[in-house]
Amino acid sequence: MHYAPESPREFLPEAGANSGSRVQNFHYRSAPIYLLTAVVGILLLADVALGIVWGVPGTSPTIAPNTDWWPKLLATQALFGFRLALLAAVLGGARILYQTLDGLLSGRIGADLALTIACLAAIVLGEHTTAALVVFIALCGESIEGYTVDRAQRAIRRIFQLCPRTARVLVGDDEQEVPLEQVIVGDSVVVRPGERIPVDGVVAAGQSAVDQSALTGESVPADKAVGDKVFAGTLNQFGALRITATQVGEQTTLAQIVELVGQATQRKASLERTADRLARWFLPVVLGVAALTLVGWRIASGSWSAGYLPALSVLVVACPCPLILATPSAVMAAMAWLARAGVVVKGSVALERLASVDTIVFDKTGTLTRGELAVGDIIVADAGSVGHDEIDLLRLAAIAEKRSEHPIARVLVREAEARHCVFTGADDLTAHPGAGVVATVRDEQLGIWSQQQALPRTVVVGNRRLMSAQGINIPHDLEQRVGELEQQGQSVLLVALEQTLLGAIGLRDAARSETEAVLRELREAGIRQFVMLTGDRREAAVRIAEQLGIDDVQAELLPADKAKRIEELIATGHRVAMVGDGVNDAPALATATVGLALGGVGSDLAAEAGDLVLMGDPLRPLPGLLRLSRQLVLVIRQSIFVFAFGMNAVGMVLGSLGWINPAVAAVFHEISSLAVMLNAMRLLWFGRWHETRLGRLSNSTANVAEWLVEKLSPTKLVFGFLDHWPTLVRTTVAVFGVWWCCSGIVLLSEDEQAVVTRLGRFETTLSAGWHWRWPNGLERIRRERVGEVRAVQIGFRSAPTPLKSDGLFRAPVEWMSEHAGTDYEPVAPESFTLTGEEVPIEVTGEVQFRIGDVRRFAFASSRPDDTLRAVTESVLREVAATESLDSLLTNRRREIE
Repeated sequence: MHYAPESPREFLPEAGANSGSRVQNFHYRSAPIYLLTAVVGILLLADVALGIVWGVPGTSPTIAPNTDWWPKLLATQALFGFRLALLAAVLGGARILYQTLDGLLSGRIGADLALTIACLAAIVLGEHTTAALVVFIALCGESIEGYTVDRAQRAIRRIFQLCPRTARVLVGDDEQEVPLEQVIVGDSVVVRPGERIPVDGVVAAGQSAVDQSALTGESVPADKAVGDKVFAGTLNQFGALRITATQVGEQTTLAQIVELVGQATQRKASLERTADRLARWFLPVVLGVAALTLVGWRIASGSWSAGYLPALSVLVVACPCPLILATPSAVMAAMAWLARAGVVVKGSVALERLASVDTIVFDKTGTLTRGELAVGDIIVADAGSVGHDEIDLLRLAAIAEKRSEHPIARVLVREAEARHCVFTGADDLTAHPGAGVVATVRDEQLGIWSQQQALPRTVVVGNRRLMSAQGINIPHDLEQRVGELEQQGQSVLLVALEQTLLGAIGLRDAARSETEAVLRELREAGIRQFVMLTGDRREAAVRIAEQLGIDDVQAELLPADKAKRIEELIATGHRVAMVGDGVNDAPALATATVGLALGGVGSDLAAEAGDLVLMGDPLRPLPGLLRLSRQLVLVIRQSIFVFAFGMNAVGMVLGSLGWINPAVAAVFHEISSLAVMLNAMRLLWFGRWHETRLGRLSNSTANVAEWLVEKLSPTKLVFGFLDHWPTLVRTTVAVFGVWWCCSGIVLLSEDEQAVVTRLGRFETTLSAGWHWRWPNGLERIRRERVGEVRAVQIGFRSAPTPLKSDGLFRAPVEWMSEHAGTDYEPVAPESFTLTGEEVPIEVTGEVQFRIGDVRRFAFASSRPDDTLRAVTESVLREVAATESLDSLLTNRRREIE
């Protein structure tokens, strides 16, 4: 019956590349459920309200009617001859019945069957209000579930509804705005500042910063210039761009993400498959328990009818909706967080596997490191009388490489500019592929090496092979130092001027700045082992591993070797996650327990190996992703075992014992379904829970509880007492002494007086005000309210009535009263007496008095009320014995009273 099991799996596959062109309110799927729930609720409310006003059929109305409009009002409780509650039950139950029959005809025993049987049984038993209430609460639960799922869908949809509906295509010199479906590969598309890019393509003109956070999760905009790739759905921020379309429609990166997320929701995790299997067994068990309840009540009471409502309660409370909702609702909520973080999941089973991981294997290049060369150590050779430093050497190399397009040349030029070097490029450049460059440089460009001559000079930048080809010898001491750089994993470029070697520049792939922090978070999250598998040289791998604290390093591996190593780890009982390039590390990603591929925007995501694709930074999402997977599994298990099984089992027991009726059972069932949905909704705020009010309150409560547990620890208290017992004893004695000395301070109100006795003997009488007497034990103070009207009852007992008039007397219980609502309790031994004719009668009375002398009241009798009651009882008996029955009741009643 419920909304979530099917719809979450429908909405994403239907969303195409241009899903953003269909603008719909995120409640549109649930609108029919909302309307039906409202209609059923109005009918039920009207029936119950009119029933309260008119009363139960066959009895007198609650408000006695004296006008002719009451029959008309009673008639409104029925419509077309049927009770409004019955109409509500039939109207709402028709939907449930249709879904049940549809499932049975398709060979499925659905979760609606128990609820359908319960509704029909209530109608047959004449429990129309109960049937309507069961249906209404079920519809309320379905509406809440629909709202929850729609909210999760909206959280995902707003990530993907990014493509504009139209694009500005450049035709000749004119811009034409055309529907997005008409854009083809090769078209020139113009995107202005503040607009979203409609296609994947290459920048043909212009430069700007583009916000790619919707795809990669990165918060910093990426700078784009001519030749750079841009992607559909990203936001152009500042400058105008002209883009040549390379992928349109369903081929864009955004469309691939939508398709993969849609497929992920259709792949069930083992927990979800387990829940489905349990749901199929759950229903027969419920029907069996209902049957046993009916038989048990028949045996216990001797009547079948006695077991109808308990059996009905069991059917109502035990519908397996919470069990079926547990996993889909949690997965849908988790998808929203993943979309925000730039993580694409190819199946929810991957999240379940990730939760059990204890070992993470990393590729080196591009994962733990940036995958980009940077200038490392610089060695300055002893080149005669010219004293040059690292900056001079780097500037000379940059002059030679400035006009080269090689990636290493760009690294050298960028580093020189970063160190504020000023230079121009060489006049002539000869590139030697795989070796380096030979440049012709004017003498005035050489700085400290300038010889003030007009002839150009030759600068050589490259490896050993190029130096040997140019006839340049490498000194022995420099050779040793270059070997040390190579052992550290650095690639070395030698720099020479004419035939003189001036020094060497090391290039290395640096670790990402966030790597150490991410690995530390993963260790704190319970990851026990990190492994680096790389095809790079061992020296470079060991240097990075030592820097990051990774002990297990294997280098110079082929892709098949990586997969074999992961198989060995799994064989020893480890649960392994592999983080690597989605193409080069495909065998290792497929072998691992869960593979996390570094796809990046622009790659073919469907072709990527791995269960999850990291669209942006390969490391930053990992701790949050691991925590999310574990939280997801925890939420699912809580929903299944606590809310689905636990609450339903309690409800079945209460219903079978007859402690709850079917209406309460319906409420109980929907509370468990609602609890499942609310538990799943927590994942919508995963990572931001501490920012919500409830999260802050929860954290504060937890901190206070932790503080109390720490401070009130029995062990800590015992040791604290042993360490400070002299101080504690002295403090306790001092506090007790002060309290004892102040115990004689008394405050008497205006209507109070007190009698003071010292050591058992009368000392004095106290009036209103402050008094400081001797402490407790030496003096005793008895306080009495002298202005209070007191009463002594003879022949009966009842709660005293409020003071009447000016407080001089209380209203007595009249003899002709029915004593209704007065807690009247007769006391026969006191009230029974005989008249003068020896006729037995009951005489009751009440004596009202106030204290005149507090000293005499305190010392004349230890129990003054009993004394006064005994005296009054004796007087009443004496008076009754001297009068006849007629005199007591009629002739002299007032005089005797």
